[in-house]
Amino acid sequence: MREYRQDSHTWPLAAWTVLCVLTAVSFFAYAGGIDDRGLGFGLVAAGAGLLVIGPVVLVVYLYRARHVWVGVDVPQGVVVSGRHVIPWEAIVRVERRRPRLRRTSGPAQPAEMAEVSEGCFAAADDIAALFLVVVLLSLTLLVAWLIWGVLISLLVVPLLEVFAPFGDRIRIVTTAGRPLVLRDLRGADEFMSKLPRGIQAEC
Repeated sequence: MREYRQDSHTWPLAAWTVLCVLTAVSFFAYAGGIDDRGLGFGLVAAGAGLLVIGPVVLVVYLYRARHVWVGVDVPQGVVVSGRHVIPWEAIVRVERRRPRLRRTSGPAQPAEMAEVSEGCFAAADDIAALFLVVVLLSLTLLVAWLIWGVLISLLVVPLLEVFAPFGDRIRIVTTAGRPLVLRDLRGADEFMSKLPRGIQAEC
């Protein structure tokens, strides 16, 4: 039985944690060398805050992924963390709200880079000018792709999905009362496909 864990944004969050730790260390180092107590205290407080929203959040995220996961036992129902099973007859519906900031679910993927069409000219001067334009345009597209396709797609969007309610969310509503909410589920599409059609609900 495959285990579906809440860890699809582990790597972006790990990169964010490294940035937070490096920034916090620089704040602490700078605070130790200045005479202004107010500024020094502010830097130490900012560094401590970065350690909270960096390593602490990553530890909580990994703890949740390790201890709260689901699987599908087709004859019985949804297995929760390997400890108990929610029978099919006890499940009212499974609601799915897809990510708000991107089209696909699961780990973030870099955006595709746009292709540049070069064209053909007969004159040598035109070819040289066109080559220069193509080089400049390619460099501009490369920088734009690095900012949008890599930095924003692989770091900013996943962080917004972790820290704000924009990410993939699955809510298992049962007859027992309190629903089970799963966020950033790796393999969410496959998990939903294994559920009976009658209980699936897209939000």
